[in-house]
Amino acid sequence: MLAKRAGINLSSQDIYLNVVGGFKIKEPACDLAVCLAMISAYKNKTINPELCAFGEIGLSGEIRKVNYFEKRANEAHRLGFNKIIKSKNIYDAVKEAFI
Repeated sequence: MLAKRAGINLSSQDIYLNVVGGFKIKEPACDLAVCLAMISAYKNKTINPELCAFGEIGLSGEIRKVNYFEKRANEAHRLGFNKIIKSKNIYDAVKEAFI
């Protein structure tokens, strides 16, 4: 999906994901953040530190709204994140994250 929809071909890469503290990710809202982290490592570029990203990513590259979006956004602002990705697709989200 990242290759086709965002132009990021990771097929030649070994990818390992480590979640701190032994947590298990079952929340679909983590999809966008995980994808952006993988792209950040691949491109060796830092994501905007004021950015908060959450959203479920579909196979066609669309970013689906998650439950309690407003509640999550308010909490992110309270924690000091000034920018929340509101893109509707992964391609635009990638452009937005690294500006």
